[in-house]
Amino acid sequence: MMITDEARKKLFKKYEKLIAVNPDLNRRLVSFQANKQVPLYRWFKYKEGFSSKLVRYFMTKYHPTAGHILDPFAGAGTTLFSAINPEKDLFSTDCPSWSSTGIELMPVGKFAIEARLAAERIDRKRFHQQMEVFGRSFDEFRDTSSRIKHIAITQNAFTGKTEENLNRYLNYFGEAISAKLRQIAGDLRGDNRNESGHDGKLTVISGSSLEALPKLADGSFDFIMTSPPYCNRYDYTRTYALELVFLGHDDADVKRLRQELLSCTVENKEKDHKLKEIYNKIGRRSDYDHVMSVYMACEAMQEVNSILGELNAHKKLNNSNIPRMVRNYFLEMCFCIFEMARILKNNGFVVMVNDNVRYGGEEIPVDLILSSFAESFGLRLKKIWILATGKGNSSQQMGNHGKSELRKCIYVWEKI
Repeated sequence: MMITDEARKKLFKKYEKLIAVNPDLNRRLVSFQANKQVPLYRWFKYKEGFSSKLVRYFMTKYHPTAGHILDPFAGAGTTLFSAINPEKDLFSTDCPSWSSTGIELMPVGKFAIEARLAAERIDRKRFHQQMEVFGRSFDEFRDTSSRIKHIAITQNAFTGKTEENLNRYLNYFGEAISAKLRQIAGDLRGDNRNESGHDGKLTVISGSSLEALPKLADGSFDFIMTSPPYCNRYDYTRTYALELVFLGHDDADVKRLRQELLSCTVENKEKDHKLKEIYNKIGRRSDYDHVMSVYMACEAMQEVNSILGELNAHKKLNNSNIPRMVRNYFLEMCFCIFEMARILKNNGFVVMVNDNVRYGGEEIPVDLILSSFAESFGLRLKKIWILATGKGNSSQQMGNHGKSELRKCIYVWEKI
């Protein structure tokens, strides 16, 4: 079996001087951890994404004046709400607000965003009065007439006692909801915004970025900050399966969602044909052909595809669909980056949080490959900021290939 990393080494050498440790960054900031005790952010458990402090850090560093910001993978809306008022965690009117637009496919993230928007309009006095409705003890409540409509992922996933409690929950919200409402009420008491809310405009587009981004106008945004799904086999539809059930989604919905998400699991099928249809429909077939040519011309990308194919042929990968997933992931990201470059204003910035990955012992430099795509579309790599402590490989990978760290990165691209 012949394995070479020459193309990846060449790409690393090209960008090496732009890779640097940023002492201001740590795992707490680059993950959702720093949001856990922040009012508004702690109302829900959506652990993917980054902290509001990270958003404000990069906005202040690269674009201190207000403008229009986009997050094409909005999640629970951290970028959107942080940008509305970049100096505080709560809404206020004493500093300039951005306009913000987010694109989100997962119903759980959209629900969290909608809940936070509703909090802006709430009559806080009436809210406290309505909380009295939840005074009855959940332990005394026994009605289970409404039953969970399970999907395949949640079927038989719980003990009998837990199943009973979940069904009781459907019929009466219970103590957990009462406690959460008390927390929300406390947060709203400390909210120093005026009754009219904030000055910034927040827009949420429901759907996939692969379909939504091509519909946005050229030069619409001053700043893009996002963290797309990583190329790490993480399945959001399984992580949030119970939440999807409680939001009324069935098996067909979940299967559809899984396929519409950016390819990051081994179950994702190719979207090449769908992408071609999207661009043909809007009269931009030449753009589709251009993106495909950039993808094919990236030597490091083709090296990765070739190596993963060879490892797969020799049964060195723990899932035979990994090569397909990686190919799909980078191709779809190539289209997203092309569109981000198109809709970004001159002198605007893209800040992207992502991690490198490893399969079959072979490191895939996500940061370098995506930055090479960006450069092909007119974005200049300003910096690849890395955390002082990288990401370790899995126990299985360590057992087979030894212990080594992968770069945890934040890339900064500028449109010039």
